[in-house]
Amino acid sequence: MLLLFIVLIYVFHDDDPISNMSSLGGVVNGRLNNKIQTYKTAIQIVCLCLAWYITSSANGVVGKIVLSDFPYPMTVSMVQLASISLYLIPVMKAWKVPSTKPSEIPLKYWFQMIIPLAFGKFFASVSSHISIWKVPVSYAHTGRKC
Repeated sequence: MLLLFIVLIYVFHDDDPISNMSSLGGVVNGRLNNKIQTYKTAIQIVCLCLAWYITSSANGVVGKIVLSDFPYPMTVSMVQLASISLYLIPVMKAWKVPSTKPSEIPLKYWFQMIIPLAFGKFFASVSSHISIWKVPVSYAHTGRKC
């Protein structure tokens, strides 16, 4: 939540308060469009953070259920990472994120950044699934009785 607060402060930070006071009606048309774009960006960031939080919370519960019946954490991690890659394609198209072909990325960047991050993410995912599988934690407390 602290990260979300910092991002919102950054997005809504006004660099030039003097120009806001100089116009009679408050905000001129160009600044109004910038503010609207800023609000849209902020809403996208908030939605992204909420989606990440909900997905992350559900992943722990579902992961425990799956690993109790299917005790193969590496397979679960590979399926999870592959499904994230597939589900991310329509989300990125809906948010109009410009695509980049892998051939456009320099080979040096692949070896210095992308491949180490991919192995790190895979290792973190497998480690997380092993710990969820091995530690006897119950998620019964997440559902409240009425």
